[in-house]
Amino acid sequence: MPVNFPPATNDIPLHQTCLVIWVFTGIIAATGIIALFGVFWKMKGGFGPHNLRAVCITLVLTFTALIAVENQNGIMTAAIGIFGSIAMT
Repeated sequence: MPVNFPPATNDIPLHQTCLVIWVFTGIIAATGIIALFGVFWKMKGGFGPHNLRAVCITLVLTFTALIAVENQNGIMTAAIGIFGSIAMT
């Protein structure tokens, strides 16, 4: 006779989980925007190779963090993005 187990339940309601994801997304996006303003503020002399590299690293890390928060199984995605930004330096 097969055994019927009760379905797995999550202790946190779905609307609270979505709210937490939106809050983390907002925090990461705000941090990324502040970091980009800091990079542009420190830049002198336009977009040279070093300035462009700093902007790209900031963008890649911000987008990687956003993808990792939005995608519940995004551990590998975040790792690949971080490795990509490190390879650009």
